[in-house]
Amino acid sequence: MNETLKSGIFLFLRVLVVDIMCIIVTVSVGVLAMAVFTENIGYTAYVTDKDGKEIAEYHFNLADGEDSLYNDYTSQGYNVKKVTERSQLKGKGYILSNVISQTISLIMLFVFVHNSMFTIGNRDGNLVKFNHKSEDKLWGFKAGLIAMIPFVVLFLACIVFALGLNKDMTVSLFTLPMFYVFQILRVIIGDITTLGALSVWQFVLMFALLFVVPLFSFAAYLLGYKDILIFEKLTYKKKK
Repeated sequence: MNETLKSGIFLFLRVLVVDIMCIIVTVSVGVLAMAVFTENIGYTAYVTDKDGKEIAEYHFNLADGEDSLYNDYTSQGYNVKKVTERSQLKGKGYILSNVISQTISLIMLFVFVHNSMFTIGNRDGNLVKFNHKSEDKLWGFKAGLIAMIPFVVLFLACIVFALGLNKDMTVSLFTLPMFYVFQILRVIIGDITTLGALSVWQFVLMFALLFVVPLFSFAAYLLGYKDILIFEKLTYKKKK
């Protein structure tokens, strides 16, 4: 049990690392999608004097033609800084961005879980084979459940907030720590921003996502236990 607890804690720390990596990946994919699937529609202009003091601010739409205000302000000696505004990411660009970032996030999660659980499963498989240890093919799943204890506590806290303690608490309290399934959570939660506005079925689906790590841990441990090198099978090329 001590080894299971240690592995669960280690797995929890690896999940936190994956979360940070998933945030970076999601932002990066989003930026690329914005560049490919959106276009400039205008800009926000900030007008300042020679001392850098802001004089005015206005929005300009490229569809309106020439920006006469820009000419007026610059002719008076003011500085005008333009900040580009782009069209909203939607349609196939929005869907593709979400699918790609979520797929990469899940792959990274599985790789991080696999790296630790496969080794333990492979070792246990050999120990069981020579009668040095009792068989427990659910060991990986148990370690995964231990890793998710902090997330379960967080989920229960969200329910307490939603029931009345603080209904206006933001849903990001749950979505940020669970960023490795962020895009799936966006589908479940939609445009809702507060915990109090979530329905029972939404909480049920959010709870189901807590089992992603235990299931990945179970699969990785079992692959190691049976000595199945999945990544080697995917990259192996048969010699001619």
